[in-house]
Amino acid sequence: MPDDATNSFPPNGTRSHTPGTDADRTTDFSPPPPAANLPADRSVIPGYDLLGILGRGAMGVVYEARQLSLDRVIALKMLTRSPVADPVAVTRFFAEAQIVATVKHPNVVEVYDFGEQAGSPYLAMELLGGGTLADRLQPGSPLLPRDAANLIETIARGVAAAHAQDIVHRDLKPGNVLFTAGGTPKVADFGLAKRTASDLTASQAIMGTPSYMAPEQAAGRGKFVGPPADVWALGVMLYELLAGRRPFESADTMDLLTKIIRDEPPKLRAVTKGLPRDLDVIVQKCLSKEPTDRYATAADLADDLTRFHKGEPIRAKAAGVVERAYKWSRRKPTAAAAWAMGSLAALLLAVAFVLLRDNGIQAQLRSDAEAARTTAVDARANAEQAQQRAEVAEGIAKQSKENVADQRERLAYARNVYFAHQAFQINNCQRANMFLELCPAELRGWDWNYVHRLCHLDLLSFEGDTPNDSSVAFSPDGLRILGSYGDEVWTWDAKTGAALIKFKEHTKAIYSVALRPC
Repeated sequence: MPDDATNSFPPNGTRSHTPGTDADRTTDFSPPPPAANLPADRSVIPGYDLLGILGRGAMGVVYEARQLSLDRVIALKMLTRSPVADPVAVTRFFAEAQIVATVKHPNVVEVYDFGEQAGSPYLAMELLGGGTLADRLQPGSPLLPRDAANLIETIARGVAAAHAQDIVHRDLKPGNVLFTAGGTPKVADFGLAKRTASDLTASQAIMGTPSYMAPEQAAGRGKFVGPPADVWALGVMLYELLAGRRPFESADTMDLLTKIIRDEPPKLRAVTKGLPRDLDVIVQKCLSKEPTDRYATAADLADDLTRFHKGEPIRAKAAGVVERAYKWSRRKPTAAAAWAMGSLAALLLAVAFVLLRDNGIQAQLRSDAEAARTTAVDARANAEQAQQRAEVAEGIAKQSKENVADQRERLAYARNVYFAHQAFQINNCQRANMFLELCPAELRGWDWNYVHRLCHLDLLSFEGDTPNDSSVAFSPDGLRILGSYGDEVWTWDAKTGAALIKFKEHTKAIYSVALRPC
């Protein structure tokens, strides 16, 4: 990490940030939060003393708390809505806790503990007092190119640590980049993150923050996004730091998603004076429409930014005119066809103009050519706009139609796992197993396996032939098991199930056994 990576912004000591609350999730700490807003029992979570409220959202609240065992101040995130009413929220909450706990890196917020108390899940994490990147961004006030590159390189290293664990964040944005009091940036809020092998997202769900969504997310293919989606978001933030504005902006969400899917961003070098060419190429690669044209992971992006910082040749290459034209025609076939028709019409009229020397005919041809060109441009614009809106509307309609059954099945699965866990907690393993059996095999994940193991901790396997269920007896000291199998008598170790002795002194089947102390 460059030496000046943490000094790109002036320190911000009046605001603090905690992941998991609404909007940009910032909270003013002057004056401190009133204790009147705290629960009556400040030790509602054993081992923690609540000090104040940092933020509150629709599903939960984040407290400033003291971890008594280590005498340190932390952020304590709690889910307050009933988990029975929203089992998917509970599943996502614990999934976020496990994901963040897996990633260990200086530029990723640290999780200390998580669990459940009185039906309310909680998550204890690092408390950061330096605010967010969103707090520090000023519209129209870009950073110096090297400062912006150094900051994104540092953030990308934290994201790369998640990618190394097969974890995709899916909601990177300035509001989810926190700073320590000393100015070190850290990636936070993995609430929408997923492992590449599995997640709870419907196949056509639109997940993330619109302004920082990759085209594949904006098109509703959120279930299938990979690390290149995070690379896109890092590219948007780098563009914003360099230009003082985002590459795609609109007050209408549908229009914004359409721009992300179809349009090219404004040329960065046209709005940022003195921008190094290599840095412009890096941003272009991050904002490629096709995921395969971007950096494969955040680590590759960070490595190229390191090369830029050191003055070494970068790996990214600028796309040529032919390549850009080819990609544009693939994204906008209707517009490309309209442009080709307009060009052909203009060419034919130009040939006719050369052949016909009469001034009157030439004037008419010029007028016809201009009219044809105007008509072609209008047709291209109208066709492109109609196709864009039709495709976005079709994708959203398809999402609503196709995901109802899938969402119901996932909700039923989460509800059954939760009820199975509740049954286990009251020692009703039979009822717990009933709920577990209701879960489809293809949806069974770590949560199902966890509850299943809890319900089968008492099983013991016997070596040798298995005794009849009506002919088993324990020794008075509980260390041996005596049982019959046909005309044989076996003894086993009660703790390990290992076979000890086998007697075969009877000629007929044995139906009952007993042990008597000598």
